[in-house]
Amino acid sequence: MTGQQTTQIGYSVVCPHYRIGREDNVIFVYLCGTWEGLISKRFIRDFEKIRKPLEHSHWAVIYHTKDWIVGTPEFQTLILALAKDNLRLGQAASAKIITPNALKAYQYEMLSKQINMSINEARFIEEEDAFHWLVSQGFAISLRAFPALTPVDDISPNLD
Repeated sequence: MTGQQTTQIGYSVVCPHYRIGREDNVIFVYLCGTWEGLISKRFIRDFEKIRKPLEHSHWAVIYHTKDWIVGTPEFQTLILALAKDNLRLGQAASAKIITPNALKAYQYEMLSKQINMSINEARFIEEEDAFHWLVSQGFAISLRAFPALTPVDDISPNLD
């Protein structure tokens, strides 16, 4: 990539609690609201569809959690299983954009302790720093920003 080009992601999956997209070998996830089991199950289903072409290769995920609040114990169990699958299927790096919040930090620590993190992982407050870090890890991405989103936390997910 040359110059300071700013590109925004076109999401493949858009629902009230998350957006998922992909550029080359990087999956972009924007999380919103409070999560429970049904939302988590739908997210996992959608994430696995986006992840499928990357399995058993070198890939990364960038999570933006500015508008995410917290998850239930069922969320933790389901997301933990997804994280372990991701490691088994070749995930090499994880960048997390986390706003300072004691409850979020606690939940991240609880999940991280239960996962054998054999990947490069970094947490950031600034979105730009997370994108730069992914590039420094060898992921050639042109994206430099998540689009602005309005979180919606009062719509029940449809699990069709």
